[in-house]
Amino acid sequence: MRDPAELERLARNMNGELPPAKGGFTVRVTVTSRGDPSLSLGRVREVLSAVSRQDSDAWPTVQEWLRLLPAWFTEPFRSRTLADVIVDENLWTFGSWTDAMRWRGWWWWSARLATTGWDTLLLAYELPYSVGPLEYLIRASGASVAEIEES
Repeated sequence: MRDPAELERLARNMNGELPPAKGGFTVRVTVTSRGDPSLSLGRVREVLSAVSRQDSDAWPTVQEWLRLLPAWFTEPFRSRTLADVIVDENLWTFGSWTDAMRWRGWWWWSARLATTGWDTLLLAYELPYSVGPLEYLIRASGASVAEIEES
């Protein structure tokens, strides 16, 4: 399900703004960053902005996604084999990652930078929801997930 306001929240909600009390529940993802946390957050927002622009009813093909997403994100997928993914549970194939983002079950609500990382609030609007593709994106951006909590 597409949320037309998600793109605006990705661009503007940078102070840990809380989602509304109704319409779902909040998922907080706390991230630790190697180096400047604003760089990893910027990369995550860059990819999620491209995803947020897409309509799940007219989802891009894998080839279209390769043109829509930044090379720093797509390049590691090109050399990855299915055997690599089977051996390492932290890896994804490109097609499985894009499919998981299509039906993720949450919307980005806000983010907040901290000294050693950042956190984000997601609004989960259905069960099940999946933060797995977001966790992968966070790792690809140069950071790591420290904690995920629901409220």
